[in-house]
Amino acid sequence: MCGGQGTRLESTENDPDPDLTEKPLVGVRERAMIDRVLAALLGSRVETIYPVLSPHTPETRSHLTTLFDGDARRDGLGRFDVSDDVDTDRTDASPIDILEAPGEGYVADLGYALDRVSPPVLTVACDLPLLSSALIDRALDRTGGTRGSLAVYVPGALKRQLGVSTDTTWNQGGRELAPTGLNVVASDQMTNTKAERDEDRPMGATDAESDTETGATDETVWVSYDARLAVNVNRPSDLAVAEALCE
Repeated sequence: MCGGQGTRLESTENDPDPDLTEKPLVGVRERAMIDRVLAALLGSRVETIYPVLSPHTPETRSHLTTLFDGDARRDGLGRFDVSDDVDTDRTDASPIDILEAPGEGYVADLGYALDRVSPPVLTVACDLPLLSSALIDRALDRTGGTRGSLAVYVPGALKRQLGVSTDTTWNQGGRELAPTGLNVVASDQMTNTKAERDEDRPMGATDAESDTETGATDETVWVSYDARLAVNVNRPSDLAVAEALCE
């Protein structure tokens, strides 16, 4: 999802180009956020990538068109510097198919996209610059091949510990949870999304120590304590945290 206006994130000196102020093109250590997310997706098991643009992001469309020339495949991984637990010898194709949503907000544009793509669909916001291929594949694994959906959350306490903004939280079993912008929709039912958007754990805790999962008939909620899923870049202060944690 890369069609938002990004009004909370002002243009900064970190933009790859001073003339490009669209949120997907804001740079984290001089690399556009959308490029970082695409690298994670291209290195994962997803089959087709659908960047969801809008009239608010014409420069992002031009950027993607220049990168892929209308036909992106995994053999182009080199340009994205994929290095995170990825088998770069894979030969299966991962084409890019751009969707142009109306630009009426995250939920509306997500619904527009879901109406045009057959489930199961992994949805991801472009403001997760620390996302990795391994995390995407882990989310896919969590669905267990079922017809259910997956909603990925982090504890609100983790976001506060990192010093990043939290716009929306949800209470489950006495825990304050924040949506991450990463979900799997495995049916026509739309899961809790980033826009519908406590317990303290060590920031260095491993997945085995700190990830929890709760099941339901149609949806699984995965609560992760991985800082890479907690950093959504919505404000300049979030960008500073992303750059500090970025490898």
